[in-house]
Amino acid sequence: MAALASLMRAPRSHEELAAELATLGFDSATVARNLGDLTRAGLVRRRQLDDGGCRFSLVRGDEHAPPLPSLTCTDGGQARCRRDTKVRITGVRR
Repeated sequence: MAALASLMRAPRSHEELAAELATLGFDSATVARNLGDLTRAGLVRRRQLDDGGCRFSLVRGDEHAPPLPSLTCTDGGQARCRRDTKVRITGVRR
């Protein structure tokens, strides 16, 4: 429940969530297991970032709906739905 309460406020990485929940006595492995369980249960969505990290966010609305296109800020972690936004990719980063 502590992980869900935190994710209600904002998307977080595993590391951010583990640091926050450490104050409540949860270790990093427990947080990782819980994030996996919550993701498999459809309560939390995992977004992979280009830098290899990922962010977890609370699923809102119909949990059976396909994920909407979204952009995730790598500085603040906020994810925004961009249903009507067009993105042009001009190159591939290697």
